Amino acid sequence: MSLLEVGCVPGRHLVYFNKVFGYTVEGVDFSDHIGLTHDVMNYHGIEEYSLHQEDFLSFTHEPYDVVVSFGFLEHFPDWRAMLQKHIELVKPGGYLVVSVPNLCHFQYWLHKWLDPEFENEQVVESTRLSNLEEVITGAGLHLLYSGYYQTFQFFCHHREQSRSLPRHLMINTLRVLGAFFSRTKINIPSRTFSPQVVCVARNEKD
Repeated sequence: MSLLEVGCVPGRHLVYFNKVFGYTVEGVDFSDHIGLTHDVMNYHGIEEYSLHQEDFLSFTHEPYDVVVSFGFLEHFPDWRAMLQKHIELVKPGGYLVVSVPNLCHFQYWLHKWLDPEFENEQVVESTRLSNLEEVITGAGLHLLYSGYYQTFQFFCHHREQSRSLPRHLMINTLRVLGAFFSRTKINIPSRTFSPQVVCVARNEKD
């Protein structure tokens, strides 16, 4: 069984899918840090794998049994084309797994206040569940799951910015709250608070 991860650096997901599920894994990433992924694979003793350093929209390959990406789409204004490319690489009977941060609803306003520059680097439109569903089902894939993951987390991408004391206190409080839910394994997904949006779909075309 073959698996491609789009945006594979640093490689921890490739290791997981190989070790836990036995997939033959490949990754594609434009990053100059793709050498780190080689190091991670070698450290875990994985010998049968392939990494491709190139622009994903120009990437060509035979379809895979599984295509995954985690926190990739939201970085691209042309995220719809990126998602369509994911879909094109899923073989008939294969699966698509896509996860993006939840930057809508209450999470949007938290980021707007505590990490105001996030919209310069992330495309909020790409994290709206209904938009992902539209592209996936429009391409003919059958959605097996579309929803939210985990109870609450807050990820701040500009931690080094100078902030007022109230913002610092709020960010630290939210981190503690997120850690509590993770450690206690309380899992109550909701569009309001959950940190991740997840879609799993199957290509049922012949």
